[in-house]
Amino acid sequence: MNLSYLFGSNEIINNISQRSRRSIRRGRVTKRKPGEAAEREIRDLQRTTNNILKLAPFTRIVKEAACEARLVTLFQTLLDSANGAKRKILKVEDLQLVRRILNRFGVTF
Repeated sequence: MNLSYLFGSNEIINNISQRSRRSIRRGRVTKRKPGEAAEREIRDLQRTTNNILKLAPFTRIVKEAACEARLVTLFQTLLDSANGAKRKILKVEDLQLVRRILNRFGVTF
């Protein structure tokens, strides 16, 4: 599975594969504790200043989550206003009311 669109370069993968090749070439097999390789990888990542995730996909996901949160807030408020009028159906008037109320608090849609 190619994850190069999320992860910058394959430096980490190449470093790990080079280490394993070296141990194979030497002909000795070392028994390692479970999780030791993961700890080594974490230490290597903590030493570097490179971004693990590329900026564009991460930004896109953050923007998508923010848009979804705003829409959920809007529809929850719309349902509250419809329930206040003892209705189960949303109307345009509810949307206008909610937008007016939220604009007074500085939230724009």
